[in-house]
Amino acid sequence: MQKLIKLGSVSFLNAKLLTYALENNLIKHEFDLIQTPPSELSVKLFNKEIDVGLIPVAELLKRKDYSVVPQISISSFGKVDSVIVLAKSDLRELKTIAVDKRSQSSTALLRIVMEIFYGLQPSYLSRDIDKEGFLDGVDGYYAHWRFGT
Repeated sequence: MQKLIKLGSVSFLNAKLLTYALENNLIKHEFDLIQTPPSELSVKLFNKEIDVGLIPVAELLKRKDYSVVPQISISSFGKVDSVIVLAKSDLRELKTIAVDKRSQSSTALLRIVMEIFYGLQPSYLSRDIDKEGFLDGVDGYYAHWRFGT
């Protein structure tokens, strides 16, 4: 049976609450679930390769023609610990930070913390976290925990 709605999601652990039942066919549905890194998901939605997408908030703010599905989100009222900054020195000494190019929202949150809360202006180097050299020439990097690929 052909699926009617192309639903884009990420394979990160925080999305599993929204996709687990679909992935494992625990409920009847008409979704073709497509999982990609968040940055690719944004492009797929923009290019109309998917109908609905669990896109980063940063992308939502760029596009005025997107609509939000009410009462569905990946969010928290408290501490999550899904994004961390690792540094070779004191946080205030960081000049360059490697960021995973797949996660625009995590990078945006990192910038808010570094620039607004700490008053720092490091350079952010967008890189592929799965390739050799991710940490070359940087003082620190951010990481987010993920499930799957």
